[in-house]
Amino acid sequence: MRALLIQVLLVLFFPAVALATQEHGGSEGLVAHELGHIFFIFSMTYLYLKIRSSRTGSKGIRWIGRSAVVFVFWNIVTFVTHIVREMIPSDAFRGDAIHITGAPSVIWYIGSLSEHLFLVAAILLFLAGANAVGSEMLERTKR
Repeated sequence: MRALLIQVLLVLFFPAVALATQEHGGSEGLVAHELGHIFFIFSMTYLYLKIRSSRTGSKGIRWIGRSAVVFVFWNIVTFVTHIVREMIPSDAFRGDAIHITGAPSVIWYIGSLSEHLFLVAAILLFLAGANAVGSEMLERTKR
């Protein structure tokens, strides 16, 4: 257990190179990946509309509906970011830096940074909703 704790601390405080740019395996991989984003957009839109039309009084379900909206925004930003990335010449990525040379580079840079904010917010909203639903169910079983 102590060795595991030391390993975790070493990884957290002395990380190696992250290599955070992910390629999608050529155009076929990108198309499949983008189709996944489109499917997720439609799924989250459907979930939100279904929750809204049910007019449930559950606080947790409403939080899950809000998370669906933020997931839609995340998917849109990520979808656009992936498309714009294909417009940037590969030589713009040199070493540890990207050389901002035009609108696609700016859109990609801002999108790459902001998409994670949307994703974390959506996950936190979903977890808050799931937690509230669990608490509501516990309350009902106690009665």
